[in-house]
Amino acid sequence: MTDQIKRVLIVGAGMAGLTLAISLKRQGVNFDIVERQPTWPTHGAGIYLLGNAMRALGSLDLADEVKRNGTPILSQTLLTDRGRKVATIDTASVWGNCGPCIGIRRADLQATLIKALGDSEVRFSSTVEAISQRDQVAAVEFNDGTRRDYDLVVGADGIRSSVRKLIFGNTEPRFCGQVGWRFIVKCPASVDGWTLGV
Repeated sequence: MTDQIKRVLIVGAGMAGLTLAISLKRQGVNFDIVERQPTWPTHGAGIYLLGNAMRALGSLDLADEVKRNGTPILSQTLLTDRGRKVATIDTASVWGNCGPCIGIRRADLQATLIKALGDSEVRFSSTVEAISQRDQVAAVEFNDGTRRDYDLVVGADGIRSSVRKLIFGNTEPRFCGQVGWRFIVKCPASVDGWTLGV
């Protein structure tokens, strides 16, 4: 983090926003974090963390706790839409140099991040209404009428990002033809990978 960045606004208290806040806190950088929901948002049931995500969590000393609460994913099997096997990937052969692949309930990952955030304040039910560039700072107006200046504004507010809309206009997300379903089931000890039809 450069000396010029002294105050950061993080918009969104999901996984990305919380992880950034923890990193900034440990570097001694002042930040505000705002969330449009009235309480902690948890979307989806489970999340698959690849080795690079676990390496990032390791840099925050959180990887061990995530591993304790999650399940190692040792293989990925890809099938055609008719069930013919295309490939089986040993995750350690791809990700072993940076970290294991872990499946974890989103709520458990979130609880780990909230605990690491400690007593840092999160302003819930708070939205950004306007952002304007003034000299070297971003002037931000919030829904409660307050205004603050920041050296950096980070939009970590998801697929319908208000920050993206304020900066780039009405650019709607575009469907790319891929759909994923995630759900939680009790996993037998013999199952240590996942299978996907493509």
